[in-house]
Amino acid sequence: MKLRKKIEKFAAMAVVAASAATAVAAPVAFTGSQTVMADEVVSLSKNSIEMKSGTFDMLVAKVDSKNLIDKIVVWDSSDPSVARVTGGIVRGVGEGTAVITAMTRDGKYMDSCSVVVTKGDSNFTGEIIDDIVVGGKKAISDIKAVVALAKSKVQFVMENENVATIKNGVITAVKEGTTKLFAVAADGTKTLIGTINVIKEKIPVSKIVINEVAATIKEGVSKKINALIEPANATDKTIIWSSDNPDIATVVDGVITGLKSGTTKIKAMTPDGSKIAEIIVTVAKAVAKDGWVKENGSWYYYRMGEVYKGWHWMTGSDGEKTPHWSYFGQDGKLRTGWVRLDASDGESVAHWSYFGPNGWLRTGWQRMGTSANPDGNTPEHFSYFGPDGWLRTGWQALGKGTSNPDGNNKKHWSYFGPNGWLRTNWQVLGEGTSNPDGNNPAHNSYFGSNGWLRTGKQTIDGKVYVFDARGWQK
Repeated sequence: MKLRKKIEKFAAMAVVAASAATAVAAPVAFTGSQTVMADEVVSLSKNSIEMKSGTFDMLVAKVDSKNLIDKIVVWDSSDPSVARVTGGIVRGVGEGTAVITAMTRDGKYMDSCSVVVTKGDSNFTGEIIDDIVVGGKKAISDIKAVVALAKSKVQFVMENENVATIKNGVITAVKEGTTKLFAVAADGTKTLIGTINVIKEKIPVSKIVINEVAATIKEGVSKKINALIEPANATDKTIIWSSDNPDIATVVDGVITGLKSGTTKIKAMTPDGSKIAEIIVTVAKAVAKDGWVKENGSWYYYRMGEVYKGWHWMTGSDGEKTPHWSYFGQDGKLRTGWVRLDASDGESVAHWSYFGPNGWLRTGWQRMGTSANPDGNTPEHFSYFGPDGWLRTGWQALGKGTSNPDGNNKKHWSYFGPNGWLRTNWQVLGEGTSNPDGNNPAHNSYFGSNGWLRTGKQTIDGKVYVFDARGWQK
């Protein structure tokens, strides 16, 4: 869509330009039908380019047409954050892919080139190209960023020739200062390459210092090594890093990564190789994690490097003195406190369960809101969890012979609110109350201090009350 709008814009400009030209130019140039054959197209010098960020390349567009009057092409990039183009000069900006297109201004003919940009040379900032001492020289072909342009014999110009000049591809430093270097495309457009610093004198590096003589890291682990340049005001502080055995450890900008057990020498040196500092790096074999491991404040359990997930019956083989159930999320993190489990956790029915601070699943009667079972800022209350650890809500038949055993207590009914809190003493149950009871009308029921529903004749606080078999007050 972006490219189409540009085409329409240039097509409109072409019509206006053609109209204006017809009014003033000799009729010979614009008279008659201008027929362009179908095989007359725009062609680029390259179909694809691979480059690094901070570097440049060159595309040449050829308009293969004898009859096409307007042979000027317009350049466009599908993603300027990856690659930019000016007059056919392409600059790699950031890692990724982009498409460079050259089209006639009427938008009828075009050709494209795919560009892949990878991580660039860390020694080229894209701003300061080089420091040159007054009177010194530097060939354009020696600047890594513009090697492709130098080979294409692109014209280069200086913004301020009082500071530096360029002739026949050689930069000559004239006096102290800075000046910008531009590349000039065939259509006359300029592309900023970078800045040249002209300095009075070049201060050489006397030595490189690494404060560590040796280091040990494990396989798969990275470590940053700092190398210092002396003197601190050296002109070129570029450090080239290398590993004697990259199969054992690699190094990028001082970051060493262990690959396999062994020993290698890591070197930091000046670009000319005259100054070198070394460190011996030993890569130790990684030991598979096993047992309980605390990572970022959370507990995980590993068995031979594999992290536990889901439900696990933790026993002596896991180092646990008391067997218990624990639940580990799909991220391997041990769950504690209130946890709602559903189908995504492999549960057939969504439900709440409670795990103590140690991750043990709670079952049976639990006194919540206490220091043993913290439950936020809620007051102390009883809740009941079945043998499966599911929080019970609503009416529950508890006691002997039920699916919810309650010690040796006889079978009885108890009521738990939507939050799972055991109800005691007088409760208003039924439709329209805070304790819904199906579609039953609102009614009074009484639960003893143990939460057992009372039926029949009951003496409560010295008064006699009668409840039917459902526990409803008559």
